[in-house]
Amino acid sequence: MNSYREALTKQIEEHAKNEMKMYEELRYILDNVCNAKVIPKLTEQANQNTNKIKELEMKLTALNKSAEQLFADINKLDNNKTEKKQFNVEMDRLRLDLNSVKNDLEENINRTATTENYLEKYLPLRIQNIISENIHYTFDPIVRKKFVEFEKLKYEKLNDVILKDDGKPNLNKTESYIPPLEKLEKSLLALTQT
Repeated sequence: MNSYREALTKQIEEHAKNEMKMYEELRYILDNVCNAKVIPKLTEQANQNTNKIKELEMKLTALNKSAEQLFADINKLDNNKTEKKQFNVEMDRLRLDLNSVKNDLEENINRTATTENYLEKYLPLRIQNIISENIHYTFDPIVRKKFVEFEKLKYEKLNDVILKDDGKPNLNKTESYIPPLEKLEKSLLALTQT
């Protein structure tokens, strides 16, 4: 911005010097007007100088317009820089929000997996205990004896499931669609690079 101002100032100074030079030439000519032979030459010189002044004034006007346009462009660029900074601030905030949502999603997935694991492996044992207690109190000894044999096999299977528990549920469930967060992160990254 300073280089534009310096160039404009330099051109204005040159214009002022040229005007002073022409003024001095005109003064010289006017001082020597007494000589009749010089008048036609002076008139021609005066016309040339007047044309030169008009030409320089037009150049000065054009330079002033160019300078105004340059200053307007510089202001526009400064505004764009501010808008880009604001955009980057917003993108950073979006990234933080995205990470927060991602962490919440992972936490909810872990809670759901824990609940499903309990429902799949531990709840059947608890239900079997409730059933067994009720059968022992309500049925006669012959039925209970047969049931004890069945119960022994059932508890062995349930205990094996619990002993082999790796913490990951294997329930038959319908997968819900959750858009991949990585795809959203890539989109945000692409926005910041443009």
